[in-house]
Amino acid sequence: MIPLFKMQLPDNAGAFFGFLFPIAAFDIIETDPLWLYLLDVEPPTSISANFDAVGFGTTLFLNNLGTIFFLLLLFPLLMLIAKLMKCFKKYQFIRLQIKKIERFVYWSGTLRIFLESYTILAICAFINFTDLTWNGFGYTFMSVCAISAMAFCMIFPFAVIGALYKNYDKIKEGDEEFEETYGALWEGIKIN
Repeated sequence: MIPLFKMQLPDNAGAFFGFLFPIAAFDIIETDPLWLYLLDVEPPTSISANFDAVGFGTTLFLNNLGTIFFLLLLFPLLMLIAKLMKCFKKYQFIRLQIKKIERFVYWSGTLRIFLESYTILAICAFINFTDLTWNGFGYTFMSVCAISAMAFCMIFPFAVIGALYKNYDKIKEGDEEFEETYGALWEGIKIN
């Protein structure tokens, strides 16, 4: 995040961060043409050359978020697939698959993705806040997504702290089932 500070960034450092940022942000697919086609939005320019150098080439939320948006949409889709698969739960193989999907989707995988993408989500929302636009469906959709993401980013830390406080005894005891489901929340935190 060093390149985002207001200081002169050497060109070679900008190129390095420009190469490294898509990897760190899970941005593996170019989504700008998709948003241009679906939402009919022409992205405005970036805030500064430093932001542009690290991959924030516009002020629009979904353009900057990139592939992470589709990763976040994957969870409701997996929940729907698990619900539909329950129609065939008389088969042992299907029951095992439902259990795997539900174990991943209901908290463990969801928390992991939110923790990994939290910083990028917050930065993209803050960038869009510099230019909230309401003219046309596409710009309104981007602005509403940015406001929703910012609300999530503001609430999420307090929810995590509340969950850790409420379940401190289970964490300290080493409840394996609880740890498998919610372990991503306190991974790396010294509890004892």
